[in-house]
Formats: sequence, C-alpha cells, structure tokens
Amino acid sequence: MEDIARLADRLIVLSESKILMDGKPEEVFAQPDKLMKIGLDVPQITRVFMELRRLGIEIDTSVYTVKYAANLMLHLLGEDGKC
Repeated sequence: MEDIARLADRLIVLSESKILMDGKPEEVFAQPDKLMKIGLDVPQITRVFMELRRLGIEIDTSVYTVKYAANLMLHLLGEDGKC
C-alpha cells in the first residue's frame, strides 16, 4: 500500500463488483476504517497515526505517506513543515 499511496494519481476501490471509492490517494486513504472493513490494508504510517489518535492525541489519520507525516508532525511542533 505504501507504493500505491506514493505512486498512484487515482485509486478505484472495488467491493463486491461495485465501486466503493474513487479518487486521489489522499481522498481514499482518508477513510482507513472503511478500507480495513472490506479487507484492504492501509499504509503503515496511517496505522501509526490511527494508534496515536486511539491513545488520545488529536491528529489527522488521513496520513498516507511518510513525507506527509513528517510535514504534519513538523507543523504540529511549530516548525516550517518542510523536509
């Protein structure tokens, strides 16, 4: 999933021969619970951010690449957000 998230411009997710989701990677991976419910995995970094949220940290779980995660963390820490 990490390669798909990093390389794809558009994702189409099928479930039971029907289109469940269609959009940019950031739109599709913004719904990790929905993906996992139908048996698809999400990028590991998304799982890390989901766990942080479960632990009570108010954080966006739509993170799908390490670069995006790093920029978000820098922003949250008050840095310039550039890697």
